[in-house]
Amino acid sequence: MNKERLLVLANFLDGLKPEELHMPGWGGTTECGTVACAAGWATKIKEFNDAGYVKNPRFLFLEPALLEHGMVAETGWDAIQVFFGLDRHQATHIFLDASYLQHPNWPDLLPADVSSRIRKLVEERV
Repeated sequence: MNKERLLVLANFLDGLKPEELHMPGWGGTTECGTVACAAGWATKIKEFNDAGYVKNPRFLFLEPALLEHGMVAETGWDAIQVFFGLDRHQATHIFLDASYLQHPNWPDLLPADVSSRIRKLVEERV
């Protein structure tokens, strides 16, 4: 697990407005601006871009891709798992909208709901 990257993402999410988080989709642009899930927003973090985690150049929305030597090596869930060092269960626990169905704020999750789940996972893996 790459705790440093996860905490960078958690801190980034804390800076979002509630209406900017939309967990059911990678992301896109609406008349109100950009909305995205946590994995989609991660493609907007320069530090991550510099490390190869970017918006998939072959996809319209903010689906993540992981570049190696300038070429797409992984996309979607595989990119998330490799970049953040997560297994499938951990990745879906953080990034899959359906994993929040029992959350009291569902379906209107706040950025803090996701960032706190990220921090809890990181703390449990000390």
